[in-house]
Amino acid sequence: VEVKWGIRYNHGGGYQYRLCPDAANLTEDCFRRHPLPFDESRQQLEWLNGSRYAIDGVFVDIPGAATWARNPIPRVNFDSSSSGQPANASGCWPDPRTQAATGPGCRQFDPPCPQDHGWFADPSLG
Repeated sequence: VEVKWGIRYNHGGGYQYRLCPDAANLTEDCFRRHPLPFDESRQQLEWLNGSRYAIDGVFVDIPGAATWARNPIPRVNFDSSSSGQPANASGCWPDPRTQAATGPGCRQFDPPCPQDHGWFADPSLG
């Protein structure tokens, strides 16, 4: 079964799909007991124009539960309450104490495709 999901406001995180059998009481506990496995060989990004780009997904095995998939689009740390570019963004730089990337323009991780230019993705470029 192919499933799709989309992002309107990217807060990072991950996801998991679950189903509850028809004959069962539809409770959160029932859904938690029936997670669906991922086909880890078939992760793709799909743009609104229908073009697709295959990616290597990141999956986390949760002991006593099932696999969780990381949202493949890195969240950008905004310092603005608007939905555009961060206010006063000057990029991303190393913290002098820890050398960890910091700043309003930092991403959680590198994007999975060459079409990502930081603030938008253009499938015609890849």
